[in-house]
Amino acid sequence: MTVQPRRARKADANQAAIVAGLRALEIGVLVLNAEADLAVGYRGKTILLEVKRPDRRSPSRIQPSQKRLAETWPGAYAIVSTLDEALAVIGWEGKE
Repeated sequence: MTVQPRRARKADANQAAIVAGLRALEIGVLVLNAEADLAVGYRGKTILLEVKRPDRRSPSRIQPSQKRLAETWPGAYAIVSTLDEALAVIGWEGKE
């Protein structure tokens, strides 16, 4: 039996802007190649973010593995499409 390596998922076009924006605000970001796109560290918490283009946020566009993660992950998990949404999810209130 041959095990095929997992193909890297293609990131949504808006992911780079969200990552750059969070990092510009000195918020820790780890880009993942898993069911969640980003692990964001802020104020001692780690929040998993799934980045979706605005036109792909409908429930029918969420992958089964992403839905499972959202239902079973014991920590914070959210789907975002913009930097402003990501900042709202993590509770960012402006320059520290």
